[in-house]
Amino acid sequence: MQLVKNEFVQFHQKREISFTWQVNTNNLTIDACDLQEVLGVTCTVTAIEHFLDLFSPSNKARVSEMLLQVKRGEEPDPINAFIVTRGSNVNLSLVSVKKITENLIAGMIMPMLLSPTQQDLSSFFYQIFENHHHVIVVTDKHTRIVVYNSYFEKSTGYKVEELLGKKTSIFNAGKHGAPFFSNMWKEIIQHDYWSGLILSKAKSGNVKPQELLIQKLESLKGNTYYLGVTLDLSSKLYRVAGIEHGGIELLTQLPGEEEFLAKVQNGQAELKDSEGMLLLSFVPKFDETLEFDEKKQLASALAYHESDCTAGFIKKTVFTIAIIYKHDKAKPHSLSIFEAIRERFKKIKTRMDKEVYQRSMGGTIGVSVLGLDANNAHKMISHSLQAMYERHTSNNNICFYNRNLHEKVKRREVLEEIVRYSVKAKAMQVFFQPIISTKSFKVCKLEALCRFTDS
Repeated sequence: MQLVKNEFVQFHQKREISFTWQVNTNNLTIDACDLQEVLGVTCTVTAIEHFLDLFSPSNKARVSEMLLQVKRGEEPDPINAFIVTRGSNVNLSLVSVKKITENLIAGMIMPMLLSPTQQDLSSFFYQIFENHHHVIVVTDKHTRIVVYNSYFEKSTGYKVEELLGKKTSIFNAGKHGAPFFSNMWKEIIQHDYWSGLILSKAKSGNVKPQELLIQKLESLKGNTYYLGVTLDLSSKLYRVAGIEHGGIELLTQLPGEEEFLAKVQNGQAELKDSEGMLLLSFVPKFDETLEFDEKKQLASALAYHESDCTAGFIKKTVFTIAIIYKHDKAKPHSLSIFEAIRERFKKIKTRMDKEVYQRSMGGTIGVSVLGLDANNAHKMISHSLQAMYERHTSNNNICFYNRNLHEKVKRREVLEEIVRYSVKAKAMQVFFQPIISTKSFKVCKLEALCRFTDS
C-alpha cells in the first residue's frame, strides 16, 4: 500500500483548478495549462457541454445536476467525480460550485487521486480486492457468482469449481425468513445498495454472523452486477449479542419474539387431535466470562432439528421452547406432559457440556400448556413468563402457570425421585407373590411387589 500513499501525497500537493460559467452565454472559462499539467486533459474546454464531457458517464449526470441546483439558487455539497482523459487515465477529483451573480457561477476542481497509468490502476484494484480481512464477490444480475477474492474461498470453505456460476443462495443459512430478503431487495432496487447483519452458511454447515454490504453496479454497456463485501463477526460476538435482524437474534441464531410467535402459531394450527403443545421459558445463569460461548452452546442444543420442538430467544434474556407432545389415553394427561418435558431435557443435556447445562437449567423454568391455562400462542408465552417470574414453590425449578397441574406433575416427580433413590441405595423391600396357572395348578411365574420408604 506504500504506492497508494505516495500517490495521495503527490496529488494533494497539486494546485486547484478554478473555472467560471457565464450562464446567459454558456461560455466556460478554465485554464487550459492547468488542465493539461494537472489532469492531463488536452482537449479544448470553452462551453459547459465541453466541461461535462470531461467526466465519466455516470458522474456526468451528477455534476450536471449539481450545476442546475446552483443555478436555482441552492447550495449543494461538493461531490467526488471521476474525470477520464483520452489516454484512459482516471482522476478522482472533488468538484464544488457556487453562484456569484444571477448569470455567473464559479467552481473549483481539486484533484485527489490520479492513476497515471493502467498498470497503477490495476495495482490499486488488486491490492483492494485481494485483501485478507474482507470477503469480496461480484455477481451478475441473477446473483450468479462471476468473480471473488481468495479470502472468499478461505472464509466459505468452497473451491473455485464449486462457486463460479453458482447463485449466492448457496450461503443461505435458512435462518432468515422470506420477508427479510424481500426487504433487502426492495432497498437495493430503491437505493442501489443494502448494508446490515446477516447469518451465512459455510460449506461445512457452520453458520456465521456477518456484516454485509451489497452495492449495485452498472457497466458502461448497461449490464448490471452486484458487489458484495462481508466481514466475519464470529470472533466479535459482542457486536451481535442482543441484536435482532430479520426476525433472528444474531448471537443465538434463534427466532426473536415475533418470529417465534409466528412459528408457535403455525405449530398450533397443525396440531393433530392426539397432540398437545406446551411452552417453557427460562433465563440461564451463564458464567460471565464465558457468556457468549455458553449462550451459543445452549442455543445450538435447543435449535437441533426436531419436528416436535421450536426454540426462540425473546425479551433479550429469555430462552423459550415450544414442545409438541402425544396424548396417551392410557395415562393421565399430567403424566404425558411430565414425560414430554423430561424427554426434551434429556436430549438437550446430551448436546451440552455438563457444567453449562447445569448453569443453563438451574434457574426457574415457567411452563404453560395449551388448552389447560392458555388457548393461543400469545397467552402461552405470557403465562410461561409469569410462571417463571412468580415461582410457585421453593424446592422445584419447574413451575406451571396452572397450579393444579403443577401439583400433579410435582407429585409425579417426587415419586420418581423416591424410586430412583431407593434403587441406588438398595433400600427396597421386595416380596415375590406366586402366579398359579388354572390349568395345571402350578406356579408359572412370580410377581414382585416392591415397597419403598420415604425418608
